[in-house]
Amino acid sequence: MEYGGSFPIGNMQQLVQSRYENVQEIGKGAYSAVYKGRDRQTEGRFVAMKEVRVPLNSEEGIPMTTVREIGLLRQLDKFEHPNVVR
Repeated sequence: MEYGGSFPIGNMQQLVQSRYENVQEIGKGAYSAVYKGRDRQTEGRFVAMKEVRVPLNSEEGIPMTTVREIGLLRQLDKFEHPNVVR
């Protein structure tokens, strides 16, 4: 199966890589991976970073599980919590 890449993309990916250090992979699933990271701007505070891979299938489009997960992740914008990285 082909993947359309990982989010964040473009300039956002550079921003994330400049601010966060990838320490190790915590877990991996069919469409995403979670990494332990270190925030360089907060004296090395540890964070969890989730990378979502979107499979490309021209006949079926984006899988509903991926659409659902992206929707859930976007809902986090409504909440202010110290453990949610923006």
